[in-house]
Amino acid sequence: MNRENSNKSKKMKRFIILIWAISFCSALSWGQTWKLSETMTATLRSNVLTIETTKDAEEMNNYRNTTPWRKNRDNIHSIILKEGVSKIGNRAFANLPNLTSVTIPNSLTMIGMDAFDNCTSLTAITIPNSVTTIGSRAFSRCANLTSVILSESLHTLEWGTFSGCMSLASITIPNSVTDIEPLAFKGCTNLTSIILPNSITSINGGTFSGCTNLTSIDIPNSVITIGYNPYNLPLKSAIIKKYAGSAEFISVGAFQNCRSLTDITIPNTVSLIGALTFRNCVSLTSIVIPDSVASIHDLTFGGCTSLTSVIIPNSISYLGGNIFMNCVALKDITVNWSEPLTSRRSSGTVFGKVRTSEITLHVPAGTEELYKADKFWRVFKIVASK
Repeated sequence: MNRENSNKSKKMKRFIILIWAISFCSALSWGQTWKLSETMTATLRSNVLTIETTKDAEEMNNYRNTTPWRKNRDNIHSIILKEGVSKIGNRAFANLPNLTSVTIPNSLTMIGMDAFDNCTSLTAITIPNSVTTIGSRAFSRCANLTSVILSESLHTLEWGTFSGCMSLASITIPNSVTDIEPLAFKGCTNLTSIILPNSITSINGGTFSGCTNLTSIDIPNSVITIGYNPYNLPLKSAIIKKYAGSAEFISVGAFQNCRSLTDITIPNTVSLIGALTFRNCVSLTSIVIPDSVASIHDLTFGGCTSLTSVIIPNSISYLGGNIFMNCVALKDITVNWSEPLTSRRSSGTVFGKVRTSEITLHVPAGTEELYKADKFWRVFKIVASK
């Protein structure tokens, strides 16, 4: 009797498991539906999450840590947004580990913050021209994202938009974009090339931080602001081959640690060169400072160990500390002041750890004795310019 009851119990358990399995498979096959609003629904069927609305234009809700489909996130392989959906809410599709494709309608105008954050299986995304705004970190940590086609209606690449997209090798930014915000491509370690359009007016701090394989980039002449250290690359990395833009000022540390920078033309629109701007640009051999520049700040060329010559215009009225510190190859400096620029600093604090007695200072003809009498400049080998 006990054995018979035991067999019946086992059969009952098997039956329950079978019913559960059938129910689970039916749920996957026939789908599960969530009501997002009176007119918008989300349906998960056969690993496809479909968002649709009966309105001509309706925005999805914003989310924090919980979405209606959170418990089903492993089963979402594809997302289809139907016509009428006008906004993807903040974090709406974040942390979907098996998401591989997204279909976006022409009705969409905005992608919210963190919308696809950490969708590690997403490999490609095409954003239609109807989209004008992509929120901060919208595609951050999409580690396998390799192909991105951006909307030609975008104006700004927001903070951290593609940060941590380690497989992204190249991207073309459309002509509609004027501003790239901080950390937009931070940690894109496979990025080797990027095309910046002539519409770009500002590149902000840390934009390409950690892009260790980005070897060259052309900054268009439209750029008027280069933010604090937008490149911030490891010392062994190379970036920026040439720049001849229209910036009004070059911010603190803008090209710092760009160790393969060999040639730079500073446009005559620049009035200020910030501290640390070219610090540790060890391949830079010469520089011409335009006569629009009024001041050069601390450590601007510090550690430029290949810099051999500098031309300083007579427009300069301020020299910061340690501007040429450790510029051990510096041999020629040309200045154009009819009277020596006076400084409260000593030459040692401007040319720190440099043998000034071995540097030839070219001065305007007829001013040699003035420079030889000046306590700041007399430490150089003074000759008249030809």
